[in-house]
Parts: sequence; structure tokens; C-alpha cells
Amino acid sequence: PRKVKNHSTNLFGETIGRLHLEKQNIDNLQGRKSKALRIAGKREAQAEEVAIEEELSKEREEMGEEFRQTYGYKEEEEDNNSSKKKE
Repeated sequence: PRKVKNHSTNLFGETIGRLHLEKQNIDNLQGRKSKALRIAGKREAQAEEVAIEEELSKEREEMGEEFRQTYGYKEEEEDNNSSKKKE
């Protein structure tokens, strides 16, 4: 019979053994992403896009107002006049 290694019995008669495994590098392991995490990521990205777009529109309005105060007319009017001259 083969000798049983790394096994012992405790006071209650339960068999206890030790397993030897190689050390695992958890940095290289890739876990599975759940569907809930993917959905949450998409929602977060959409909310961020909306916030950026709102901020950009506010900046455009402020710059347009600053342009109007400086030059006395809206920036769009200049664009329309220059496009008519090109035609």
C-alpha cells in the first residue's frame, strides 16, 4: 500500500489534509464581468457625455455673448455674410 502523505486526523476523527498549489499571480488573472457592470458602465459613460455636452453649450453661449459685446453682433451673422460673399 502507498503511504498517505499530508493527512492527519484530529480529536473528533475528522481527516485533515494539506493541498500544495503553485502561487497564483492575481494580477494576470481576468475575472468575468457581469451584465450589471457593463450596463452601469454604459450609463455612466452616457451621463458623462451629457454633462460634457451641457458644459460645452454653456461655454459656446458665453463665448457668443462675449463676441457680441466685443464686436456688436452675433458670430452667426458674420458667418452668414461671409458665405453670401463667397457665392
